[in-house]
Amino acid sequence: MQKTTKTYYKRILSVSKQIIVLFILLILFKHGLRAEENKRIFTLQEIVSLALANSPTVKNVKNQRQNAYWRYRNYKTSFRPQLDLNGNIPDYFSSNTPVTQPDGSVSFRSVNLSKASMNLQLKQEIALTGTQVYAATDVTRIDNLNAKTVDWNGSPFMIGFTQTIFGYNSQKWTQRLEPLVWNESQKSYFESLEGISQAASNYFFGLLRLQTEVELAESNLRNSEANQKIADVNIELGRISPNDYKRVALSVLNARKSLSRARMGERVAAFNLKSFIGFNEADDLVLLPPVKTPDFKVSVQKALEQARLNRGDPERMKRKMIQAEQDLTYAKRSNGLRANLTGMYGLTNTSDKPSDLLEKPEVQKMLRLSLFIPVLDWGRSASKVKMAESNSELVKYEITQEVQQFEREVVVQVEEFNLLYEQMKTAKEADLVAEEGYKIALQQYQGGKLSITELNIALQEREQSRHDFINSLHSYWAAYYNLRKLTLYDFENDRKIYEDTTISVSNQK
Repeated sequence: MQKTTKTYYKRILSVSKQIIVLFILLILFKHGLRAEENKRIFTLQEIVSLALANSPTVKNVKNQRQNAYWRYRNYKTSFRPQLDLNGNIPDYFSSNTPVTQPDGSVSFRSVNLSKASMNLQLKQEIALTGTQVYAATDVTRIDNLNAKTVDWNGSPFMIGFTQTIFGYNSQKWTQRLEPLVWNESQKSYFESLEGISQAASNYFFGLLRLQTEVELAESNLRNSEANQKIADVNIELGRISPNDYKRVALSVLNARKSLSRARMGERVAAFNLKSFIGFNEADDLVLLPPVKTPDFKVSVQKALEQARLNRGDPERMKRKMIQAEQDLTYAKRSNGLRANLTGMYGLTNTSDKPSDLLEKPEVQKMLRLSLFIPVLDWGRSASKVKMAESNSELVKYEITQEVQQFEREVVVQVEEFNLLYEQMKTAKEADLVAEEGYKIALQQYQGGKLSITELNIALQEREQSRHDFINSLHSYWAAYYNLRKLTLYDFENDRKIYEDTTISVSNQK
């Protein structure tokens, strides 16, 4: 009976141990799942997509585009007919007013009036000639409160125009400049998006480089600690010298310092990347190296053609030239002979009833030519013209330099991109060789066939090759996105990045 009881308790104890072990394993499993849940894995393309969707920079760029849109809308509406209605509500006037009598004497009379008026005017700007034409109708009511009478005065119909002669026509230049400003703003918007993609790529590789350093440091620490255990045994057996033992111990300390430094840098880089792409979650970012890179060559001639077609720089350069011509024209036209021709034709009438204003109205006509002729300005006009001419020549020179710089930048980027793919492939192969070499060196060292100095050399070669590979990847993708930004063309798929980069202002409403 006693033996059976002991056997029973042993079974209970055994089952309890199993339950405890399972409980501990369950806790560890849940902890591992929680750790995995706190990590988010991203590729380069996903980071770029997040930046284009959520980056604060994108919001600023979109606001600028919206501002350009409303500027263009305002420009378009300025050349459409404008219908205005204005008037005065009845105002009251009471005073002793001097009135000249027929014999030339002045007599003060009490005036007690109420006056109201209304005017409806349709006007139109003609940009080609700088003419403003209008059609209008107006009516005025005057109440004489002393005499208790009502008088009506109005123009049922009136047309007129104002024409500047020999003067500066600002509307004509506006029509030439604003479409260029609009197209330039649209293309600049897409260039900014590609610039954001390029910046996101830089932040991506900034974090990836430090995550790689953390992985290397963790691996080095594990291997160094394993080497330390082997060295502890070997120093007791007298198989290694005290100097070699100290080097092994020092490698452990250096690995710990490297890991601490890499983790600190990783936190900063992760914060910078999250801030740029607008990622507000607390999860850790785990980046996958974009080792699968598109293999294609870019023609310099095609890159230049697409850059000239899609970029906003040609519009900007053309706009600067037209603005220089505008300033020169303004300097010449605003300081010479100027004349304004004003004309008007209409009908007018007065009556004590508003319905009688349309009966037998009188014709009113007006034609006026006003002149402005500078007689003496001590050379001021001539100096303004010379300044404008000098500025125009300077702008031409600057644009020539900008065109050369623009084309040079595209050519250099194409040539660099075509070379970076081969460099990246070579760096990848070197990284694989260095990794295998380090593993072999580690095995040989732990087997007592290699010195600690030779192991450290293999370790340095491994780290340098890994850094070179990450840097080559960064250079390749930076050139990839910069080439897209410079040309707004997707050479990988042989198409424009944005089909609406060549927006025609004639299609805008």
